[in-house]
Amino acid sequence: MQLFLKAMNRAVLLVVFLLIAYSCNKKLILYKEGIVAFKYYESDMNQKNEKILPSSEQLIWFKDSVVIMERKMMDQYYENDSITQRINKLIGFTYLDLKNMRCQDYLKMHDTAKPVTNYRLTDKEFLCFGFYILPKPFKASQLVFPSKDTIIGDKKFKMVRVFNKLDSSGYEYYLQKRLSDNIFHLNAFLDNSFPEFQVVKIIFYYNVLSNRVSVTEINFIADSLSKQQNAIFKQWEHNSRNTSLPTSSMMNAIKNLLEYQIPDSNFIIN
Repeated sequence: MQLFLKAMNRAVLLVVFLLIAYSCNKKLILYKEGIVAFKYYESDMNQKNEKILPSSEQLIWFKDSVVIMERKMMDQYYENDSITQRINKLIGFTYLDLKNMRCQDYLKMHDTAKPVTNYRLTDKEFLCFGFYILPKPFKASQLVFPSKDTIIGDKKFKMVRVFNKLDSSGYEYYLQKRLSDNIFHLNAFLDNSFPEFQVVKIIFYYNVLSNRVSVTEINFIADSLSKQQNAIFKQWEHNSRNTSLPTSSMMNAIKNLLEYQIPDSNFIIN
């Protein structure tokens, strides 16, 4: 009991520290350009990290306050009403202007390509992993444990554990030394609380007593864009400003984008 109370006190002190650090670090993140890779998968920790679902890996190009991201869907194949195979397929590319949340979908990434959809994201909608969502402090129902340093392979991380008291789920956040300011955040609150670090990996435990987890990772693979990629951003910005396509909802846009795919595919959103 005493050990639990000590853990609780340490967790409360950490939350207070995080709130103070967050309030003292509200400056805007500088927009730059480059390429990041986003990865998501589910696995069973009891089966040597055997993946339950295939990895979903997406490339995202960014410039100033605009991003172009790969759009992938999971295609499920059935035999005798049982799923026999799941494959993540590239179905298009999405242009997203973060200043006005306007989106347009393309079937190929080229400056001569034409948009096939046109829509705006609402405050409750997000694409990919919602990297642009404003930071939110942890809830009162979440127990936050003090950070500690850990080494995985030859890489050093700062790790923060969070336990959800309501459903016994939990998170492990892994932070690495921040190399540069950027617009991507797996957890903006922790990134602001530890300004010299950035969350690069999250392990979510559906239940702390269970071995099933989901893993989210982000990796920065380039800090500049090629001449061709810059040309695409310039042309797609022009397309967004001068489109004749009607504005639709995000869900209708997804439906329209899927109509360009194989008719008998069984796609589900990643």
